Amino acid sequence: MAITFSNVQAEPKRAGNEVRVLVVEDSFMIISALDLAFDTFGWTIVGPATRLPKALAVIKTESFDTALLDVNLDDATSWDVAAALKAPGIPFVLSLGYDVTALLPDFLRGSECVRKLFRLDEL
Repeated sequence: MAITFSNVQAEPKRAGNEVRVLVVEDSFMIISALDLAFDTFGWTIVGPATRLPKALAVIKTESFDTALLDVNLDDATSWDVAAALKAPGIPFVLSLGYDVTALLPDFLRGSECVRKLFRLDEL
């Protein structure tokens, strides 16, 4: 699976303007691509968490500004992670490999979603 970053113009890194993004994703290829792309913008990956228990633990122990959540994590969904972020109002984006928006729980209806293969400018 590849991520395309076409038509993205990176701003130079600036001290004190770091954006910390919790990445909950079970594909190491996507994590690697995000790490390279985020570095261009001076963003930092928090985690990454590849499984649900790790993601829930990271939420309790790390600070971050926003999150990118893969909907399907191997044998689980990221609904619990989304609920833990939604309660205190931490913004997040759901990452979907296929159209599951009709299957989103009621509390996630209307959440921001990006479809894999996404472009960085979509995030």
